[in-house]
Amino acid sequence: MSTKYISHPLIKPRSVEARLYQQLVYTRAIRGNTLFVAPTALGKTVLCIMVAAHRLKTIGGKVMMLAPTRPLVLQHCRSFRKFMAIPPEEIRDFSGTTDPETRRELWPVTTIAVATPQVVENDVRSGNLDLKDYCLMVFDEAHRAVGNYSYVPIAKAYVDSCPDPLILGLTASPGNDEETVREVCENLFITNIEVKSDDDPDVRPYVNPVEVDWRLVALPDSLRKASSMIREYLEKRIASLREIGLIDSGYPTRKDLLKAGKVLGLGAERFSAAFKRPKYLYYRALMDYAMALKAEHAIEILETQGPRQTLSYMKRMMQDAQVRGAPRSTKSFVKNESISAFTEYLERLVYAGADHPKMSMVEKIVLEEIRKNPESRIIVFTNFRDTVDLIVERLSRYPLLRVTRFVGQSSRRSAGLTQREQSRILDLFRSGRFNVLVATSVAEEGLDIAEVQMVLFYDCTPSAIRNIQRRGRTGRKGAGRVVILITENTREEAYHWAGQSREKKMRQLLRRIDESLKKRQLSLDSFYAARTSS
Repeated sequence: MSTKYISHPLIKPRSVEARLYQQLVYTRAIRGNTLFVAPTALGKTVLCIMVAAHRLKTIGGKVMMLAPTRPLVLQHCRSFRKFMAIPPEEIRDFSGTTDPETRRELWPVTTIAVATPQVVENDVRSGNLDLKDYCLMVFDEAHRAVGNYSYVPIAKAYVDSCPDPLILGLTASPGNDEETVREVCENLFITNIEVKSDDDPDVRPYVNPVEVDWRLVALPDSLRKASSMIREYLEKRIASLREIGLIDSGYPTRKDLLKAGKVLGLGAERFSAAFKRPKYLYYRALMDYAMALKAEHAIEILETQGPRQTLSYMKRMMQDAQVRGAPRSTKSFVKNESISAFTEYLERLVYAGADHPKMSMVEKIVLEEIRKNPESRIIVFTNFRDTVDLIVERLSRYPLLRVTRFVGQSSRRSAGLTQREQSRILDLFRSGRFNVLVATSVAEEGLDIAEVQMVLFYDCTPSAIRNIQRRGRTGRKGAGRVVILITENTREEAYHWAGQSREKKMRQLLRRIDESLKKRQLSLDSFYAARTSS
């Protein structure tokens, strides 16, 4: 298939490759509000630029693109300046780093604005920004358009105020279930869903091969013993909840626990009426539920992360229990004899140098890749900041590895990175100053790091969205490799297969919802046509 290029007066000549499938999506995206679902590196940014150029040329006005973080905002701003034949000073980024008065002066003289949603929502509410002149509104990471997130009121304000609105939503995955996907579509007024994956025949010629390698890791006896110690405590809490009738599964999961929590959230009166039990049992169940969740979380950290991370969690619980006004469940949890014995055993393991076997595998896999290709860039993903710090500590021992951490902003318990620091680290990673980035989920969403040869999952996630986003960090400019570490015979195996299953179901779900949207649109068109002719 020959390569085609966009010919458009507002797009710099031969600067953006127009793939065949992008042209097909583009022809639909300029006709109605579209949700474009595609993995990273399949041209969502290119499509956005094509649609923006079309609207500016045919409708006039201005374009707004929203992205959830400042690093993403800056990245998109660079793309527009690189590809659009518009004076750079008319393409600006807006975030919380710019004061409201300056933003009020800059909005009217900006042709393409790339902004964080909180800033736009605040300025619309204060009257500093009017959305009526924007011919296109782009929502990056559109799956966030649920609940009270700023995307929701912005989309409504835009549709209400603009005489000829057009919305484009971009995401690797809009959600794991039908209710969430429909909520995203409704909140963004979507009438058309376009889904593309690596396996589609019209996409395959343009996709770099990505090798996926699953590695099963056996949990050593010392960690299995620790797991069984706290599991006994958890089973006692579960038995108490089962006796009341809140749990009926023989092998309850975290999902079963959370369902029980929803019932308890109804309050003592409704609980007592529904289960025909005295109110004091409600408060006992509430305690058992809270302590069971803490034990469940400790097991997850132990089996998927390691003893040091689990000990850190237990010590945080102890510190929390000392705070005035701490929940009774936290105090009871740390004072329990079984929990004390579990914590002491963890301390002995850590003192003896025990670690999760995945740690040594990370060292081996990363070193092999760098020795094979010294120019490689590697991202190691993990769900926990404690594990980020431990991996950085372990990998930094090797002179070949130039390692840095990449996490979100500071929290009450953990030092983080400002968005400015995140942007600086990404620039240093791109330039080769660092060759290994150890990151939490903050690096999963949309960041353009072109030269990543390998992505390593230290742990698994059941989320289809996060799996797709993690994998999408590699294979952008050349062949890529994904290595996924899975602890054998633990919930991590279940997470892995759940994630795989959800990805397949998600694609089927999107196509089904798209068909229903098209039927609804046809019905609306027929209704308006009938009204006009009568």
